[in-house]
Amino acid sequence: QEQELSQSKSLLSQMQDSVQEKDGEIEDLKESLKQQKADIEVQEQNLHSQISGLDRQIEDYKNKIVEMTAVLDNTQQTNEVMAAHNESLKQELAQQGVHISELNDIVDNLKTQVESSKVNVQSDNNEEVESLRSSLAEFQQQVEDHRLIINTLEQNVHQQKDLENETEADQKSHTEPSEDVNKKLSSYETMIEELNNEIVYLKDKSQLTEESFISNSEYLKTSLDKISYDKATLEEERNHLKLELDNQLEISKKTQEVVSEKLSQVENLQTAYENLQSNLLTISSEKENLLVLVDSLRGEIEGLERVIAESQFAELTAKDEVSKLKNETQQLTTVVANLEQKLLDVEHNSITHVSELNMSTSESTSENSIEWNNQIVAEKSTVAVEHLQRAVDSPIQETALQKFSAEQSQKLKMAEENLKQVQSEYEKTKSRLKVSEVKCEKMLLKLKTFKDKNDKLQIQVDGFQQKLGLQEGSPKRDGNLREERRRLEEQVTVLNNRLRDVETHNGKLIHDNSTLRGQLKNIEAASRDQVKLQDITAELSRTQSELEVRNVSLNSANILTVELQETIDGMKEELQQKISEVRDLKSELLQQVQSGDFVLNESLVDLQKSVIRKTEEVDELNRKLEEEIESNALLRSEVAQLQLE
Repeated sequence: QEQELSQSKSLLSQMQDSVQEKDGEIEDLKESLKQQKADIEVQEQNLHSQISGLDRQIEDYKNKIVEMTAVLDNTQQTNEVMAAHNESLKQELAQQGVHISELNDIVDNLKTQVESSKVNVQSDNNEEVESLRSSLAEFQQQVEDHRLIINTLEQNVHQQKDLENETEADQKSHTEPSEDVNKKLSSYETMIEELNNEIVYLKDKSQLTEESFISNSEYLKTSLDKISYDKATLEEERNHLKLELDNQLEISKKTQEVVSEKLSQVENLQTAYENLQSNLLTISSEKENLLVLVDSLRGEIEGLERVIAESQFAELTAKDEVSKLKNETQQLTTVVANLEQKLLDVEHNSITHVSELNMSTSESTSENSIEWNNQIVAEKSTVAVEHLQRAVDSPIQETALQKFSAEQSQKLKMAEENLKQVQSEYEKTKSRLKVSEVKCEKMLLKLKTFKDKNDKLQIQVDGFQQKLGLQEGSPKRDGNLREERRRLEEQVTVLNNRLRDVETHNGKLIHDNSTLRGQLKNIEAASRDQVKLQDITAELSRTQSELEVRNVSLNSANILTVELQETIDGMKEELQQKISEVRDLKSELLQQVQSGDFVLNESLVDLQKSVIRKTEEVDELNRKLEEEIESNALLRSEVAQLQLE
């Protein structure tokens, strides 16, 4: 029985230790579950914050994409305007080039004309100057000859006067030769007057020629000045046109450079837009994957919550069982305490009995004291053992202890089974938590990569914004951050729903776009057919107009043929009339010829006589002219003789 008690004590102590260990493990499980709950809540908050941040970034990207598309549309419109302006500039340049070539041709023609006019004017001036110089020289020679003649005549007159003075005495004897001399002198005076008149006439003529020469030279000078001025103005206009052309060429080059830069920027923007679209597609696919993973994580979290709830329920049941076990252990401890109290009472009774024995045997010897004490101790132990055996051997106590131990063993077995189930569920939750941690780590890695891509895209977008000169205000700069955050946190769920609606709407739009493209193709085919029909109708209208024009021309030709036929008929009638008139005239002429032959013969005779008379008169005139020439020759010879004298 002592062994059983010791075993029961050891079992109780072991049970207490195991219960304490289980309590510690349960508390550790509670703490770990609380920590896992806190970690899961933190992860959920982080995931929600990251998802909200991703939604914000997606909204920002969508807004930026809309703005970029607007900017691209504006740039495309500006490029179209620039292309139209460049085409107009090209046309203007071509027209100006043609105009400049025409002006160059005109300038070259004017140059050739100016040079030819210069050459002609110079040659004409030289010829006129030479002719005028030769005429002046001839006039001067004639004037000098006349002056010499006049001087000689004056000398002759003075000599004759002297001779007259000398021959005054001989005048009476020489009256007849003096009269001849006077006649000669008078003739000489008349000749001198005529020569003086000729000299005056020649002087006037020379003055007129000089004046005309001066006026011609002045006119030529003015014309040369005008030509040189026109040449200078034409050269200035040419230089001005060249400068304008150079400026326009520079402007066109600059515009072409600007257009090429704009086109390169547009191409870069298109490539960037395509990259952004591809990145957005990848982001949307990654977002879908993340949403799927989030949904799976939410399902797993819900499963974990269910497991946690089940574990909590099992924990509560275990706690109830532990509390029951604690109550039972307390009952056992009270029973043990009662037993110990009984043992103490027995020991106290034995001690009192021993003390009475000691008092009775105090007179014994000291030799037997040790043996007596040993016997007393042995008796005490035997009394205690007997007392215990009595207490244990009682049937009521044995059945109670057996029932209690059986119940305790069953409860312990149930508790062990529950603990095993809790441990298995705990291990399952641990494995699930590990799997969820791995998935969360993967999600975090994906979110990190997504965040890196987002940062790169943000950097690219900022770079494009800096290139395009876009200055966009972020909501962080524009408003209060707290209100924005609250408003955005409230709108996150709405935006998620909107995103799904937008994705469905995008799918519908893609389907509608495909259908519209098919309709557009059909419309284009129909429009092509319509264009072909329009071309055919235009060609038919052209052919109809040409046929109408030809019909009009045929009608006009028919009218002309009718008119010509009528005119031909009229001409035939007139010819017949003329033929009849000619026949009549011939008959009349024959009659007139027959009647007028005699008259003609008489007129011919008269004409012959008049011709003979005229020839005789011409002969007489020739003779008179010869006589006058001979008289003039004689006069010249006499003048020469007088000059010699």
